[in-house]
Amino acid sequence: MSNDWIKQEYSSKGYGEKYIKRVLYVDNIENPKYKFKEEIDFIGENDEKPYAICIGLNPAKAQEELDVTNKRLINLLQNNYSGYYLFNIYPEITENATQINLEDNENINFVSRLKDILEEEIYKDLDVVLFFGRTLVIPDKVVELIRQWLDDKKKIYLTSHNGEFTHPGANAKIEKIELKSKYFRENTSIRIKK
Repeated sequence: MSNDWIKQEYSSKGYGEKYIKRVLYVDNIENPKYKFKEEIDFIGENDEKPYAICIGLNPAKAQEELDVTNKRLINLLQNNYSGYYLFNIYPEITENATQINLEDNENINFVSRLKDILEEEIYKDLDVVLFFGRTLVIPDKVVELIRQWLDDKKKIYLTSHNGEFTHPGANAKIEKIELKSKYFRENTSIRIKK
């Protein structure tokens, strides 16, 4: 964890039949511009099971209430994991992914930081769930990391709906399917395809 991240803990609360503990790591408590990491713990559930790592595009919110994406990730993961660590490729909080400032230093540098973070011992053996859908142009450093994980036989999954890669916020019924290296499409940019 970076020393400049501020930990913001929320009390445990019920979600459906589960109790969830949620911790955010932000740049500022009062008016955060960046959300660097989120931890979701399924309290009293599957304590013997590992966490998962979830990686999305950008955080839309940094507030106490669970957003649609987290609710759907919880439904997807709660039976097989004891919780998850959520990171985004870009930490900037925006309501619209097309509004991400790709010239912002924090956004530019976070991909390298994320790569270093995910090589730490705590994350080393965890399954990864990518949930940014199939249309995202993936930064080269993220592609390198994913390819390294595939070479290392790490379990990587994508969120999908009816067999199509999709963001959990876009569809209520999602499942996870295992990522294969053949799903990368390379032309002028690198994306994930079915």
